[in-house]
Amino acid sequence: MRSQLPFLICGLCALLSIPSVKGEEPKSPQVVPIAENERVVHLVGQPFCHVYCKPNLETFLVTHFACRGLVYRRVPMTYIPTRTGLSRRFTAELLKDMSALLVHKPTIVIIQPGNSELLTQFRSYPNYDFDTYPKVLDSLVQKLRAQGIRVILCSTIPMGGFSASQSKLVSPYDRLAGWVTAAREISLRHGAAFVDQFTEAVTWKMISSRQEYYAIEEHEKSWALFLKQICFEPDGSRINIRADSLEAKAEGAAVSDVKRDGGTISFQLRNSAGAGPVRLAVERLPAGAYSVMIGGKEAFRKTAEELAQGLDVGSALTSQAGSKDFLAEIDAGHAATEALCSIPQFRLPSWVKLSDFEEQKNAALRKIEEELSAHDAKLRTMVAPATMSITVQPVMK
Repeated sequence: MRSQLPFLICGLCALLSIPSVKGEEPKSPQVVPIAENERVVHLVGQPFCHVYCKPNLETFLVTHFACRGLVYRRVPMTYIPTRTGLSRRFTAELLKDMSALLVHKPTIVIIQPGNSELLTQFRSYPNYDFDTYPKVLDSLVQKLRAQGIRVILCSTIPMGGFSASQSKLVSPYDRLAGWVTAAREISLRHGAAFVDQFTEAVTWKMISSRQEYYAIEEHEKSWALFLKQICFEPDGSRINIRADSLEAKAEGAAVSDVKRDGGTISFQLRNSAGAGPVRLAVERLPAGAYSVMIGGKEAFRKTAEELAQGLDVGSALTSQAGSKDFLAEIDAGHAATEALCSIPQFRLPSWVKLSDFEEQKNAALRKIEEELSAHDAKLRTMVAPATMSITVQPVMK
């Protein structure tokens, strides 16, 4: 089953082109390069942990980059441990003990807070200090960057409170705009990428009695808004086949069983570069029109000259990404990740004594890490594109 996620190629973007002018919005998506064996930790708040939110970001990253060793870990802010248990607040507790993040050895941290901070503190209004959140956020990004971890910082999102008659957010929801400005300034100060998921979303429909959740449609709009501002650029693969000698060269793919039958060229293509562009060029064909058949069906009709220049057949790639089994495996990975986050912070009650307590914790950590390694390997298998049978044959006049 082919994933239906949108695909974005940003060939003209500069590497991580974060604007240098204070408060200036990016004019084009910021390109975040993905190196070999990246470890992405997604620190995520509500409503992005809600059942209506599909794992679009995770699926996109795994589908395109698991072939390069990328692993993804989702750490919900609802599972950031504190001394009193599992906290629903994005507080300074995370700064006191960052093991919930660092246990995953991240190279990239994506901070996507949603509106959970305001939601949790809402009862405290009007005494709630709106300056607290930006200070905590600034310290977190600073500490991550100091360890060489790249950061993608998303702004908060709106939380109800939009008055259609006044065409604006009413108090206290309007105070969230200040958090957006603060997040933008923090990203500029510390060299992080920034995503504004607030400004375009202030009029979007929200659901539940407190108007804090997105419905499925708004979640898809929010994902599209993310992709407008951040571009993860895959390398893709390149294949060149000479029709006269049947010589084949491939980067990021393997070509086998190349045959010629009269004017028809056929071969098997196994793409190992994950989902993404697959540039196929067939050179030295006699002049004329040709039908490119993939899996027995015509996918393209091109001239010999156009085929020599190359065409992208990446849209024909298929895998298990987006299937029921794939989504079930993603859920299993989330459960294991949450267990891994909680183990380092677990403390025995003062009245319980175990001489081998640390050994038991370490054994539990190793077991969860083994489960996650198996999970990563299974996802890589599921997103590996299926082999394509391709035939290039002359169009009969």
